[in-house]
Amino acid sequence: MTINTCCYKYKKRNIEASKVKHGWMVSDLNDTFTEQDNELEKVIGETFPDNFSNTLRSRLVFIQDNGTCGVEEVEGLYNKTRVPKKGIQARRSGYVHNCFFF
Repeated sequence: MTINTCCYKYKKRNIEASKVKHGWMVSDLNDTFTEQDNELEKVIGETFPDNFSNTLRSRLVFIQDNGTCGVEEVEGLYNKTRVPKKGIQARRSGYVHNCFFF
């Protein structure tokens, strides 16, 4: 047995143990994304804090099936001198979900 084979088996066993320990599997991740999209559908049109926005605030406009959301920048709460960018930017639905609910 070579050193590379030993390292591979060790890493593979730890990854499998980690999956069981933390309680997730690949099929569970697909269910999680579906639940996130369902929660995001309820808050379409609402604003949220967005670190990638020029004004640090954005509004959720739509959700696509591929896990992407469309957001538009809105006027910030505190700094009124920053001008929102025009148009709709794409954000990952997981990121937008975290901004709304965590």
